[in-house]
Amino acid sequence: MIYINGILNSVIKNTESDGFTIESDKIVFNSKSCDIDLYKLRIYNTTLNVNDIVMNYAADFENIDIYDQNKLAKPNGAINEYYFDYRSMMEYNRNHPSDPLMPYIIFDTTSGPLGIDQQKLSYSKSVKLDIGVEFVNTPLELAYTSGELEELAKADGLWKNGDSPEKKAAAVKTYYKHHCPSWRSGFTADPEEIGHGVEMAVQGTSSEFYPRRNYKLKTKTKYDDGETSRIHIFLNRGPFADDFEADRTGVFEDPYIISNEAYNQSLDYYSDPEGKNKVIFDSNNPYKYNTYYIKNPNYVEFGKEKTRQDYWYMNNYTTGTTKFTMKIDYMESSGSYNMGFANLVKNGYSKHPLDDYNRVGAF
Repeated sequence: MIYINGILNSVIKNTESDGFTIESDKIVFNSKSCDIDLYKLRIYNTTLNVNDIVMNYAADFENIDIYDQNKLAKPNGAINEYYFDYRSMMEYNRNHPSDPLMPYIIFDTTSGPLGIDQQKLSYSKSVKLDIGVEFVNTPLELAYTSGELEELAKADGLWKNGDSPEKKAAAVKTYYKHHCPSWRSGFTADPEEIGHGVEMAVQGTSSEFYPRRNYKLKTKTKYDDGETSRIHIFLNRGPFADDFEADRTGVFEDPYIISNEAYNQSLDYYSDPEGKNKVIFDSNNPYKYNTYYIKNPNYVEFGKEKTRQDYWYMNNYTTGTTKFTMKIDYMESSGSYNMGFANLVKNGYSKHPLDDYNRVGAF
């Protein structure tokens, strides 16, 4: 294998069983048609994987960023290869706030009500999974924290010189919302968890039989009991972070709180002579029998959250989407099948169409 600047450039296959056996105590470079300059030469008595190659490259050029980025690759014994660890990438972004890596999206098949029973991707179009999704647009996040979104919103005519700070803040929110914003699919009691509510299924019957698999994801669903179809897209970061936290905690608050003063004085209204906050007496109240309640100001009714969106807007103010397609391609560009990824597919899917071929050793 030949690596250039830490990147695999070409592969040469040796057909001899002892082709790399060295029987001399000398290494001779001799060519009548090739001139090279050797910067550094290392000789190993073992094989190096791609991770080792990149680490050497980072050390030679004293590039700390490449060294840190290379640590995002983790060994996976199940497929005998390295895989990209998104949790390490998130940690990298936290440690490099002024230079984060690319936007990323997380599909969590373990967040739905089926739990551990649906941890594998669907093989059939008929099997629809209820999953969690989180998308993070790292450049947009950086533009917000650096203040760049203010100028971008101004250039789009959303605010002008002399406008109030409130109007400027609203303009930044509008710009953020309509330019591929970061979002999450739902609420959980744990702020670090991704809520469910997105439907995931194989797109097209023919796709069931290909190693290149297309999945359709729909954010407009009705998974919760008694719920009408709703779009499960919530703006959870940047200028909407506080709103999202208020929505998230408010959904899990009790809708009513006990009014001891109203109970003791048998008042019809409590702390509001205009009667806008009426004291509720309900013998069927699930919280406490025969007790007066007033509405909890922190409660957020499910379906009426401030950060729940109608669409996912991708860099425009008029057209958005509630569904999209994800493609998982387990074929190399040359057309040869990578057995390491074949094992990954086998472990990741409930069933794989190439099992029969693997069993007879076709690859």
